[in-house]
Amino acid sequence: MKQQQQKVINNDRLGHSRYLMFCGILGYTVCFICDLMLENLPNGILTWEALKDYEKFKQVTEGTTTKRYALSAVIGVNSMIFITLGLMGISEYVHMYSKVASEIMLVGGISATVLATGFHFIFNLMPWFFLTLHATKEGFELKEKFVEDHKFILQIEQICYMIFNMTQTIVLFLGKTPLPRWTAFVNIGFIYLALDYFNVPGGCNFAGAIMTTSFFILTKIYSSNNKNNTNKKNNKKKE
Repeated sequence: MKQQQQKVINNDRLGHSRYLMFCGILGYTVCFICDLMLENLPNGILTWEALKDYEKFKQVTEGTTTKRYALSAVIGVNSMIFITLGLMGISEYVHMYSKVASEIMLVGGISATVLATGFHFIFNLMPWFFLTLHATKEGFELKEKFVEDHKFILQIEQICYMIFNMTQTIVLFLGKTPLPRWTAFVNIGFIYLALDYFNVPGGCNFAGAIMTTSFFILTKIYSSNNKNNTNKKNNKKKE
């Protein structure tokens, strides 16, 4: 009787965690589109190199308006709500197999997305400040000072994501869940490194979308496999 109740609870938690993962897919996809609005500009791609050089920054942002960055900031910040839910979904799935790992992932994931909200807002404010001050040297220097004064947000956000990723990698690689061990490498950190190598714009959110989509699909596949195996065992016992 207790085992049947536990199965029902786990099935409910699995369904709820996958629902949250789907929210994460939507959130990361929308934020990825916002990243493209920020980085894929008519005069080229806004790279880290361009952000640090006045002439390059002026050239790449020429012809764009502040409305573009304001829209990217507002939509992107709101998409973080769904991204948070997505990371909570992965954490909730892990909770069925490792409560400690789940709690660490929950704290790391929520902390990362809260800080990522500031991260996204800051990066859209950079060209917004610059264009508002008519692309002058003073505007560029103000942008640099603003980022320097708030760089702590950017640094801590990366640490929080690292905590989430490392815990996720360890619990999956150790085989604590029904998912295959290779899924340990299907996380935002490893995927982002691969995308960044090929200079893919919006790499972090694209990586997040791939991760949440993969978990949404794989948790369905391997939960179905477990059910089939359980049914076979039960049939053999009856025989």
